[in-house]
Amino acid sequence: MPDWLIALVSALGGGVVGTLLSTILRISYEREAELRSRMLEAADEFVRAFTAAEETIHAALVKVAPAALVAGRPMSDELREKMREEVEERRREATAAFRAASAARPRIALLFGVNSESAGHAETAIRTVGEALVRVMQADDLTEVGANAMWETTRSFLERSSDRLADFSRAARAAIVSGSARQLLGLRPARPA
Repeated sequence: MPDWLIALVSALGGGVVGTLLSTILRISYEREAELRSRMLEAADEFVRAFTAAEETIHAALVKVAPAALVAGRPMSDELREKMREEVEERRREATAAFRAASAARPRIALLFGVNSESAGHAETAIRTVGEALVRVMQADDLTEVGANAMWETTRSFLERSSDRLADFSRAARAAIVSGSARQLLGLRPARPA
């Protein structure tokens, strides 16, 4: 076989292999960048929905606690009905906001991994804010001591849920950034657990 033919085949083969390798690396990079983008969007969606749930549950608490406290006291039927309607409206809003936050959680598990730290923190945050919602839903006719206890317990759950949200945010950020850092170093990003 002539030397020029060997050189030609080597050059063409090297070009094809180089092009193929470059294309595979580019596709891999684009797929990982798209995954990170989706992870960021999912985390943002979860944080927004969760924050809205916390705020709505707190607004319901502000309306429910005083209404429950005075429910057994004498008042006009018109005032009693108005308070009941306001409380029920706040409870519906709080339930809807909680459901929206809960609906955002499966996407976290999908993109970050079912057993990931981010998914675990999202689950814990949802459970904690759900406990606050349960307290708001259960309050109807309380004594002053019961209303104060319900207020303090619900506030405590809301504070803990904010801490759980912060834990989720840290874990999600670490998962997204670690994938970016590995990509910049040319290492294959870790797949979600």
